Amino acid sequence: MVYVPRYALKGPVYMEQKSADSDSATEVLYYDEREGGPVWTAGRISVDPDQSAIHVEADEAAGGGKKRRRRQSYTLFDHVTVTIQLQESIHPGGVKRDGRKFARSI
Repeated sequence: MVYVPRYALKGPVYMEQKSADSDSATEVLYYDEREGGPVWTAGRISVDPDQSAIHVEADEAAGGGKKRRRRQSYTLFDHVTVTIQLQESIHPGGVKRDGRKFARSI
């Protein structure tokens, strides 16, 4: 759940989605520093047993046909930046939350 106090908005940010290519494949939202932003890529989400952290694990090509798994972790009250996009609709003030655009602050 993300809360944006400036606009009094709150809502979920989805870090996982089913791949459009396959019913069983899962893509995760991973912040790729080389790309300069978040990308949907093959991977998985895991949660600590005490639910204190969420881990995003993404597969990355490591050369020689091998894959390397990269991991990012998020805990309660981590700072993330989200983009809010207003879209035209019948209802004034319709808001679309776009979780694909965020930046990690460390």
